[in-house]
This record gives sequence, structure tokens and C-alpha cells, in this order.
Amino acid sequence: MAQSPELLENLIQTYAFQSGLTIFLTDEQGERVLSPKGTNALIEILLQQDEAYFFQEVKKSMEVEWNISAPIFYDLIPGIHFLVLPVQNSEYFLWAGGMVEEQNRPYVEEQLGGIAQGINWEELLRQTPVLTRENRKEYLNWLNYLGQLTALCLNEKRKEDPLQLSSNLLHQISEEDKSDHSTVLAEFLNHTSDFDFLGVAEQQNDMYQVTHVTGQEAQSFKGANFSPGEGFLGRVALNGKYALLEKMDNDPRAVFFYRYSFRPKSMFCSPVKQRDGSMLLLFGGSFTSPIMSDGMERVSKMLAAFLEVRLLIHSLRLENAQQFNRLSSLVEVLQLMSVTPDFKRILYILVDISINLVEGPFSCVVLKDKDSKKIQLVSRGDFYGGLQTYAKNVSDRFLEYTEESILNQEPEVQQTIDGHKVIECPLFDGDQLFGVLCVGLPPETGRYLNEHLAFLQTLSIIGKVSIQLASQSNQHYDEDKVDLLQRATAQLDVEAYVVSRETELLATEFTTHLGVHAATSKEVIQACKLSFYDANFIRDTIPGLKAADSLEEGNACKENPPFNKKKEVKESSKIFALVRSYVDHGRNLDKLAPLKEIDEELHGKFVAFVKGRLITEQEITVEDLEEKQIGESAASAVRKHVNLSPREQEVLELVLGGLNNREIAEELYISEHTVKNHVTKIFQKLGVSDRPQAISKVYQLIYQ
Repeated sequence: MAQSPELLENLIQTYAFQSGLTIFLTDEQGERVLSPKGTNALIEILLQQDEAYFFQEVKKSMEVEWNISAPIFYDLIPGIHFLVLPVQNSEYFLWAGGMVEEQNRPYVEEQLGGIAQGINWEELLRQTPVLTRENRKEYLNWLNYLGQLTALCLNEKRKEDPLQLSSNLLHQISEEDKSDHSTVLAEFLNHTSDFDFLGVAEQQNDMYQVTHVTGQEAQSFKGANFSPGEGFLGRVALNGKYALLEKMDNDPRAVFFYRYSFRPKSMFCSPVKQRDGSMLLLFGGSFTSPIMSDGMERVSKMLAAFLEVRLLIHSLRLENAQQFNRLSSLVEVLQLMSVTPDFKRILYILVDISINLVEGPFSCVVLKDKDSKKIQLVSRGDFYGGLQTYAKNVSDRFLEYTEESILNQEPEVQQTIDGHKVIECPLFDGDQLFGVLCVGLPPETGRYLNEHLAFLQTLSIIGKVSIQLASQSNQHYDEDKVDLLQRATAQLDVEAYVVSRETELLATEFTTHLGVHAATSKEVIQACKLSFYDANFIRDTIPGLKAADSLEEGNACKENPPFNKKKEVKESSKIFALVRSYVDHGRNLDKLAPLKEIDEELHGKFVAFVKGRLITEQEITVEDLEEKQIGESAASAVRKHVNLSPREQEVLELVLGGLNNREIAEELYISEHTVKNHVTKIFQKLGVSDRPQAISKVYQLIYQ
């Protein structure tokens, strides 16, 4: 066992916390050497149920001699995977689990149901890390690093043990969001006397730059630049191999360091690979000792392994958090669309969520009527050049496809004439192409491009289903006698017909926004369609139609606001009165003030609804394309529910406008760091964790 079991325990505890797995150490017979560490909910429950049975299974698995030298995946319990790694010539074994494969969850849930009743195994499995073909290699590499560090702890015999760093260092490394490289290096330097300085050089385009240095006499070296192959550090950057430079007083390679008034006697440099394929360099050394001892070399390699694992885990955590936030946003979008069966509202949501999922500069839906030369745009953010010209180009390109080829087409990345990348995703209503969702990509998209494509395709599928639901919800009106009477109005009084249509569409949108009962919504809409007929005529023509009562009562409310004091007024009548009065008075909200006496709460909701429209629509002609600024702030919809400072309100408006932190900083003449602080506070007040969730929350507040 290690001379410092506390160090080993803290090491395993740190890795378990970072990975979300439960980790323990056994000997070759399966006897526990270190008890399980970690917060994996599934394994914790299994241990609580019967810890003796759990480790009995471990011992059974060790009865057969394991002839392995590298980590393997092992089903300790059917469907629940553990990584197992031999340490110190198979004298010890590291176990890290549990993980499940997505497709095996139902099977695992069924197996666990036989172990204990009354436990929500489905929820526990949903919280359990998912093992995929893509992350298997990362898990294997990760456990290899942990195995190397564990072996160092188990093998160390030096009288003055440089590996016995305090647990504070390990905890510092585990605080991914609270410590940078300088903090970790400084903490390390405080716990060893072997090194006088430590530093990190990071890749900046085609060059490397020293970005972090610790050690009092080494500060002059911070900011030094070198290219791959240049000098001692540059050669490590080029060949990717650990190297030592000793007796530097007589070595020409030391001249590079002397330029910066930096005069070490001996140095090491270790490459640290990052998950995206790039590499940073860890270096350190002594100002007094011309030779590095074996112990110093081992310690330097251990620190390099620490940093490499730290960066890997940090990358995985960020990716997992992003995936979770994206999935949460899609769930919220699905919920919003399911209660919003309205074509235009669905387009608005598609545009808003897509720009926030991708964090790009703009998003738009391009609609074009094949029978006319009209293009309709619903957009957010700022296009690189002429949005209308680009929209015409999109419309022309998609209309060239045959119906069959369009149906088989998936989202694609296109390049504008200015060289900017845009994801174009066709949108369908059934088998009919009705538009294209276009989302501009940020300059640095990299390996997230495939994820953007997948999420936008999922978003378009959700939109397709919602649009089909919206279409179905309106089909039963097509042959209604109400529609016949409304169309008859067009023959007698065109102006009256236009007003009835406008009132009908507004009522449809408002009742959907309120989420009122379908029957109530139907009464209001029918009353709007028939608003220029006498109620008694409607009763004679369509006996039993409830909309006649809503029409009569709504008109009475409209003409005599204190009407509600005489008797109870139906909800459909009050909504009709608000909508019709608003249209009759030229969309002037101030004219609706007397209707507060009927229902003050409903009046307030209607006013908020009218003011809460987030996105501007445009209709342009191909012959007359003009540059126009599209978009409208939604911050006012939040003020009634969330206490934001004036500056936070400004920042929120720009966030909802699709600007990133750098663009917001330029717009408000403040630092990007200050913008980040404001955004963090806004998200905290909204109770969300990212931009897509923020825009979803805004919609929820509007609907409330």
C-alpha cells in the first residue's frame, strides 16, 4: 500500500467527482484496498441495497486470472459497465463505473427491478453516464492516466517524498471553473522544493506563447513567443516528446531564454495533449541545480499527467453540460409548440431557438409563394450583407429541386458570396416544402458543426409535427356554415370582411396564447367571423350556435363597459370585446382602458400579449429588394416577472437580439468580462443556465 494512503484516497476521490463514476481499488483477489469513492447515483443505490452482494460479485469476477495489461470494459452487473485496470503488475486493480449504453436502458431497468422494488430505476438510469462508441476511447485514456498516478503513489519509496502533495492541490485541480493553470502551478510549486519555476506555453495560431509562469524570478519570461522547432521548447512542440535541458550555462540553446532575462540552470518540457488535437507545453526547472534528479523527472511527468487529465475532464464536462442544455431546450421547445398550434408562432420559436442553440449571428425562415414573386422573411440577428438578396437566392435554389429530391434532403452547410457559412434546413408541412430555416454559423464552429446540424434537423422535425398539428386543428372549420356566412360578407361589404378576418386571426393567436379551452376559443373565433351580422339572424340561420351569444354579449360589453355589474359575462364574450375593440380603434391600446371594468386581469393579459410580439415579419418583392433591420426586443416581457437592473435590461435585449458577448461589449462600450458577469446574473434571475433556455423562459413568461 502507498506510504500516504490519504494522498491516494484524495486522488481517487477527485477523479471520481470529475467523471461522475464510482471508483474503488481492490487487490488481485478482489478484496477492497480503498473503499468506493464518487457520487454515481446508480452505484450508490446498489451499494445501499446490498454492499456485501456487490463486492461478492467483484470477487467472483477475480476468481479467473485476468491476463490484461490495459483497461477493459466489464459488465459487473448485466448492462452496467465498469472500467477495470491492473496496477503495479496486476497486484492491484482499479474499478470505475457505472455506465450504461443508451439502447440497453430498458433491459437494465428490467434487471434492476428484480433487485429492489419502490425505486425509480428509470430516473436513476437517466442520470447515469452514457457509454457510447465515441467516448469509449476517452474513458480508456482517462483511466490509464489515473492508473499511472495510482502506480506512482503505490511505488514511491523516497525518504523525502515529492509525490506527497497536499489534498488541497488535488481539490484545487478538481475545481475546474475556479482555477486556471497559474493557480494550479502555484499550488504545486508551494508543495515541492525541487523546482524554482513552472510555466505553460499555449498555441496561438502558428506560434506558441508563454501564457502562465510561476516563480518569482521567472516572470520576465511570461509572454515569450516561439515557433514549432525553435529552440528547446519549440523542438518539444514539434516532436511531441518529453525532454530535459541540463547544464544550461554551457548550452547554446539557453541563449533564447537569456533574451528575456531568464537564466535557468536546468529545465524539463513535457507536451500536454488536448482533446481537440492541439497541444500545450508544460515546462519547469531550477535556477540553482544544473542536473535534474530522477525524482524531479517523475514529479514533472506526474504534473503533466495531472494537467492533461484536468483538461480532458474539463472538456468532457463542458460538452456534457452543453448536450444537456441543448436537450433541455429542445424539450421546452416541444412543450411550447405543442400548446401553440399556430403557424406563425411556430416560425417565431424556430427562429429564436436556432440562433441561441448555435450562438450564431442571425437566423431566419425564408418563405416564398410559387405563384407570386413575394418572399416572406421571419428573422433575428444581423446578416453579414444583404439579407433580402440572400433570401431570394435561397428561395430560387430550393425551388429548382424536384419534390422527391427535396424530401430526401438533410440540412446542409452553404457558403455565402462573402465566404460566411450558413446551415440551411428545409421545412415541410406534410410533403410540401413551405420554407427554409437558415442559421448563420459563428466563425469558430469546428468540431461542433455536426452537432449543430443534428440539433437543427431535430428542431425542424419538431416544427414539422407542430405545423401539421396546427393544420389539423383548423381543418374542421373549412366547411362550416360560419365560413360560408363570412365569405358572403366579402360579396356585400369588402371592408367588413377585411375587419372580420383581421379580428379572427388576432383572436386565434390570443386564445392560443392564453391556452383557453378549445370550445371557448372556437366561440370567440366564430363570433369574430360573424361580427357584422345580427345575433338573432345568426340564431335563425345556425340554430344552437353558441357564438351568437358571445357576439351579442361581447357587443354589449364593448358599447357599455360596466355591463358586467348586471350579470356574469362569459369568458368568450370578454375576449371578443377586447379583440374587436382593439381592431375597431386602429390597434390603439389606450382605447381599451374602459374594458378594464369588465375583467382587469384579462385586459392586462391582452395588453401584454400585444406588446410581447418578439419578431418582425417582412414581405418584400424580388424586383424591389431593400435593406431593412429586422428584430424586436423581448426584454419588456421579462420586466414584470424578474427584477433586472437597467444595464441588465440592456444586455438582455442584445442577447435576445442574437449578439454574442464580444458584440454586446462593443455595443455598450464595456469589457467582455463585464458582459459575461451581467449575462450570468441575468441567467440566475431567470433560473436558466444558457441562452436557449433563456429564450424559452421568455416565451413562457409571455404566455403566462
